[in-house]
Amino acid sequence: MRKRAMVFLLVTCLLAVSAVPSFADEGAAFGDIQNHWARDDIQYIGEKGIISGIEKGSQLIFMPDESITRAQMIKMLVLSKGIEIVEYASSSFSDVPRNHWALSYIEAAKTAGITEGYNDGTFKPERTVTREEMAVFIVRAYDLQIDEQQVEGLDIAFEDMDAGHWAYDSIEIAIAHRLLQGFEMDGKRFFNPSQAATRGQVAVVLARHLKNEEVLLAAQEEEQQEEPKPKKKRRRRSSSSGGGTIVLDGTDPNGAMQEIARGIQEQFNANSGLDGTVMPSGLVLAGFTGDAGDVSFTAIEYGVNEGSQQSGAVTRAVPGLVGSVFEFETNGERFSRATLTFDVSKVTSTSDIGKLTAVYLNESNHTLEFLPTTADEQSRSVTFTTTHNSKYFLVDADKWEEAWRKELTVAEGVYQGEYIDFAFVIDSSGSMSSNDPQNLRKKAVADMARAFNAESGTYKDEQVAVYQEVYDANGGGYIGQYQTVTNTVYAKSDRAAVIDFDLTSELLCSFSADPTTVADAVYYIDSEGGTDIFAGVREATAAYETYAGQNDHRKIMVLLTDGQNNDPPQTSHWNIIEDAAEQAITIITMGLGDGVDSSLLQKIAQITGGQYYKIETAVQIENQLEYIQEHTKFGQDSDGDGIKDIDEIRGLRLKNGMIVYTDPAKADTDGDGVNDGDELGDAIDVTITLPSGATEVFRAYDHNSFPDDPNSK
Repeated sequence: MRKRAMVFLLVTCLLAVSAVPSFADEGAAFGDIQNHWARDDIQYIGEKGIISGIEKGSQLIFMPDESITRAQMIKMLVLSKGIEIVEYASSSFSDVPRNHWALSYIEAAKTAGITEGYNDGTFKPERTVTREEMAVFIVRAYDLQIDEQQVEGLDIAFEDMDAGHWAYDSIEIAIAHRLLQGFEMDGKRFFNPSQAATRGQVAVVLARHLKNEEVLLAAQEEEQQEEPKPKKKRRRRSSSSGGGTIVLDGTDPNGAMQEIARGIQEQFNANSGLDGTVMPSGLVLAGFTGDAGDVSFTAIEYGVNEGSQQSGAVTRAVPGLVGSVFEFETNGERFSRATLTFDVSKVTSTSDIGKLTAVYLNESNHTLEFLPTTADEQSRSVTFTTTHNSKYFLVDADKWEEAWRKELTVAEGVYQGEYIDFAFVIDSSGSMSSNDPQNLRKKAVADMARAFNAESGTYKDEQVAVYQEVYDANGGGYIGQYQTVTNTVYAKSDRAAVIDFDLTSELLCSFSADPTTVADAVYYIDSEGGTDIFAGVREATAAYETYAGQNDHRKIMVLLTDGQNNDPPQTSHWNIIEDAAEQAITIITMGLGDGVDSSLLQKIAQITGGQYYKIETAVQIENQLEYIQEHTKFGQDSDGDGIKDIDEIRGLRLKNGMIVYTDPAKADTDGDGVNDGDELGDAIDVTITLPSGATEVFRAYDHNSFPDDPNSK
């Protein structure tokens, strides 16, 4: 214990005062770092031959504030580790030709296990490295570990990153080793994980690691210790060399399964985005070379992230997903067969347990594979067998199959009619008098109607059902009484219906292509009463059934509210939303002000393939509606990524059954340097084996990587 304390004290001192001689009197090795904050560390690794600089005229420069590419960082890592460099006759990566300057370094890094490249066979040598990726590269290259004592009391609380971040573990390890730190601004700490790493930053991190190693070596020699024990890892590695059988369940004598369950529960408590309704409850490992300490389950969120399409927020959903996704690992220890049991008592009735099917995420080809699953209604659990570590989860087989049949939204899908039937479902509750005192929501809808997409030249007469009181200033009409209005309109045009809702709902006009009719209806909306969101959706869904008629118009419902539903949502409420989804109605939800139930509006949008938008003030409503109208036009591809705007908003089905949402105003949604369309690939026919055993052909995207995830490989 004293040795560890002494060593880390030395490391701390080393980082505060450099252990290498100062070069201040000798002149900088590079002409552009004399006054740079990283000068000493850059010179330190330069002296070791890790960097050689760039010739500019008669001067050697380093360009410390330039971003660093993957190829450049790999070269520095390989040289810092002293890996022998040899010539390679061929490349392992499709985008690294034989004549690429970094081929030998990249191949050496692959052989050493520092990088595997991307699943599509590329390496992307010129792609910029971010700070989060820098941490991952460093930890992986030097196989850095930390023990529990280092973790305890370690402060890695940053405003822009939490424990759910994909690189959290690597960043934690790098900070524990004093290799990285964050930034302070206005008394708060930030890590800036997605910010591009600079050449100077990488040089400093490398120098710090090498100096740490020098100090540790010096301390060991000074104390003349016996051969040191390896650092304790977070999960204990077994010394067993043979393969045996280990059984973990709720009654195992060492309490290993209870300990695993407690750890998962802590994850759920720390991250509200995780669903704690499904829990691992039993495990049998045959031919296992490790012990209970090597087994771990990590819960992963595959749900919907809060945000708006305009801010580049993205979502991914697995159809029929029940509970969270779990990553099952054995710390590298081998086994011949693993039988896993999950407790599902909290998520489904006894009669529905038989519908649950285990799914394995095959990350090598981005596909989902079903596993034979046994349901036990008495214990309310499901069991399946696998032969390897991976991510596993449960799906409701009926919902999975229904999703493939009814929610397909690729370029050649059924939602591509040129014109749209909008249903405006507008909140008329009393709170609107303060949140929208100038009735800007009414003006926004009226203006949107005046900008309908239409083909001029050919006309027709339309028959519209209009609520009697819309045209009766004296209130002489009866509740539920309608009059028929005949308008001459373009034969091909967008249309809109208007629905008013508070504690009840009312159709104010059926679908009309006439802007005046739509405007008259929407201006009739008042601001008094409570809030029954589901009543409004039910009324609009009925309007599509009764008045939309048989045409190729797409169905988009725009739901605007400033409040929360009066009653907590029940199963009957969600049946209303499911009914809309079955009719191919996309619901775009808009929440005005601070009093809205964002999670409810998000869920409504997600179920129907729509999008949720948060509106701070009524002034923003018109701009938001203009954005929606612009990005739902047939064939429109605003960002030139090869994907129609409407598809990006509705969601894009991948060949693994997942749905991704990309930004129609941004060609590279995740900012990874690859166009969304290139990441998605082509829409192809996919033969799907459904949980029922049936085999059918569907259209989906043959994606190379996830366009909503900058870290997908």
